[in-house]
Amino acid sequence: MKTKIRNLMEMPPEIKYNYLKTLLTMANIDEKINSLEAAQFYRFMAKVQLGKEERKLFLKQMDKLEIDMDSLCKRLYRELNEQEKNIVRFSLIKDLMIMMKCDYYEAPEEVELFNEIKIILGITEEHMVFFIEEDEREKNFFRDIPSGYLRYEGLEEVALTTTAIGASLTTFFFSDSFKKSRYSLKKSSHKEKFIFDLLRAMVMGATSYTSLKWLLKRRKNKALILEKHLIQECEKLQERTKRYLTFDIQYLQESLKWAEENFIEMESQREMIDLLKKSLAVLNNTKPQLL
Repeated sequence: MKTKIRNLMEMPPEIKYNYLKTLLTMANIDEKINSLEAAQFYRFMAKVQLGKEERKLFLKQMDKLEIDMDSLCKRLYRELNEQEKNIVRFSLIKDLMIMMKCDYYEAPEEVELFNEIKIILGITEEHMVFFIEEDEREKNFFRDIPSGYLRYEGLEEVALTTTAIGASLTTFFFSDSFKKSRYSLKKSSHKEKFIFDLLRAMVMGATSYTSLKWLLKRRKNKALILEKHLIQECEKLQERTKRYLTFDIQYLQESLKWAEENFIEMESQREMIDLLKKSLAVLNNTKPQLL
C-alpha cells in the first residue's frame, strides 16, 4: 500500500505552526516586524490555510523571536516521511527567501539566520542555484500583459515561416529539376518537370507550415490554460489573505473595545491593529503573488 504524500496544507497543525514560526522569526530578526513583512506573513498563513484559532496564537507573539532554531527546525520533521520532509524543507527555504526580500532590503541579521537554517536543513549550493532561478522566473510571472500570448505569437510566426521555407527549399533542392543544368529548361518537357517540382516544394512548405502551426497552437493552448489556472490560484490566495486580515482586525477591535470598557490598558493591541490595517492596505495595492 502506497503512503499518501501530504502537501503543506494537509500537514498537522504542529508542523504548520513550526513552519510559520520560522518565517516569523525571519521577519523579526533585524527589527520589529513592519507592514510589508506582516502582509507577507499573512500570505504564508493563507497558503497553508491556517485556522482562526491558530492565527490568534500568532497575534500574541507577532514580535517574538525563536532563539533555538536548531530545535525549531527539527520539530518541522516530526512524524513526516522522507518525501514530506523534502516538501517542508524546500518550501521553507523558498518562503524564507521571499520573506527576506519582501521589504526590499536583506539585513545582515536575516542573511545570517538564513545561512544558519540552510545548514540545519541540509540545503546545498546546487539546491540554491535552483531556488534562485525559480525566484527569477516567478518575478516575471505577473507582467503588464496578462499572458505571453503576443510575444509567443511573434516567435511562433518566425518558427513557422523558417520551417516552411526550409522544407520547401530542401524538397526543391533535391528534386531532379534543380540537379539538371539551367540550359535544359529550354526544352518544354524539362520546363514542365521544373514547374511540377517547384509546385511540389511549395505544397511541402504549406503542409509543414500548417502541421507545425497546429502543433504549436495545441502546445500554446495548454500553456495558456496552465498560466490562467496559476493566476486564478494566486488571486484566490490574495483574497483569502485579505479575509484573514479583515477577520483578525475585527477580532482585535472587539477585544480592545472590551478592554477599554473594563479600564484595561492594551496599547500593544492598538499597535497590532494599526500594523494589520497597514498590511491590508499593502495587499489592496499590490498584485497577487506566486508562492
